[in-house]
Amino acid sequence: MLVKALLTLGCRFSSHPAMRTTPDDPSSPGDHFFRECVRLLREEEDQYLMTTIQAVGPMSIREASCGRTLESFYYAGQSMRLTHVMGLHMNNGSGEDDDEAAVRSATFWGVFVGPVRTLRSYRWLSLYYQEVSERSRTG
Repeated sequence: MLVKALLTLGCRFSSHPAMRTTPDDPSSPGDHFFRECVRLLREEEDQYLMTTIQAVGPMSIREASCGRTLESFYYAGQSMRLTHVMGLHMNNGSGEDDDEAAVRSATFWGVFVGPVRTLRSYRWLSLYYQEVSERSRTG
């Protein structure tokens, strides 16, 4: 799903007709990849995967770039909630190696800081500074 999400977002930057679902419709680039992402997201039984969080972010940005603000907010909110539920803001400390910690930290900050344009007027998930572990804050 992550690859499809990145492809759907990348297609928005292409003017090549082959990237469009309907070659004559300039507003359709990446629609086919996006539909596949949505299908995979709905079929996924365990949404508590790092790659799911990482895929939902670009889906949100893509929807914002298409002018679908409410859909964008929905996907951004899903990404934030999954991040919080999975505890990516907490210091795992359970034998996690440095690479795994770096991925957790990058994913956390990518969700909460990355899509600022998309989330500018969105109500943020309540997350207190004290809840974010020192390890997450320093990256």
